[in-house]
Amino acid sequence: MLSDEVCDYGIMGVSLMRKMDCGAQPINPLTLFIPKKEGRISAINPGTAFNSAAIYSPGIFFQVDQEKYDDNYILISLDLARRLTGHVNAASSLELKLKEGTGIRKARRELAGLLGGDFKILDRYEQQADVFKVVKLEKFISYLFLSFILLIACFNIAGSLIMLMIEKQQDALLLSSLGADKKSVERIFVTNGILISIIGAVTGLAAGVIACLLQQHFGFIKLGAAGSFIVDTYPVSVKPADIVVVLITVIAVSFISVKPLGRITHKFVEKRETD
Repeated sequence: MLSDEVCDYGIMGVSLMRKMDCGAQPINPLTLFIPKKEGRISAINPGTAFNSAAIYSPGIFFQVDQEKYDDNYILISLDLARRLTGHVNAASSLELKLKEGTGIRKARRELAGLLGGDFKILDRYEQQADVFKVVKLEKFISYLFLSFILLIACFNIAGSLIMLMIEKQQDALLLSSLGADKKSVERIFVTNGILISIIGAVTGLAAGVIACLLQQHFGFIKLGAAGSFIVDTYPVSVKPADIVVVLITVIAVSFISVKPLGRITHKFVEKRETD
């Protein structure tokens, strides 16, 4: 309870309490001031332009380990907030929690149909759009960097295949002598490179998914000291769409790096036949 018949109470954030240097249970009450929406400011007595109320501390404080809340917020009763702001019969927002299994989009459409266009309906992602935009941008940049690293790694496959061509040059000439055309010989080496890439992609994806699932269930990677963040372990989420994107990217980059080997094989076979 944040109010009773005697007085109103307020619970401060831990950092705000430290800044004000008042302790968890100050001797004197704190006075809250909120400007009035209507009326003029008196130069003689400017205090009349504010609604004010004295609050006492119940001897506790809150801590959520987020600077935005711990440094700036005081929790008070709804009745006191309405008296101070003048919104006695109004609310600035209403938060709804849906039942498990309820579709968010469907619920939004139904609410929009009931409430009309005078109300703004936002889910939790839209309420913190800036934060999620930063997360998506970070994810995209990480994707670009890892794709570039993958492209560099694919040159190792190309180098290995070139060494394989040098090693198997007699076999390639034998196939050519037996009637295999140059396209068939090219296809053998290109297919070999693509198979190496696909096997590596599937193996890497499987290892990555297993590592993410283990992190979800057991939390091997910690986020600093216990209690420093809202969650103690590094949060991860496995999404089928991300798996498909990664698999397509690996195969595409591998194919782009391996495809030129066909021309190299073609010229190599021509040169050996001429020799």
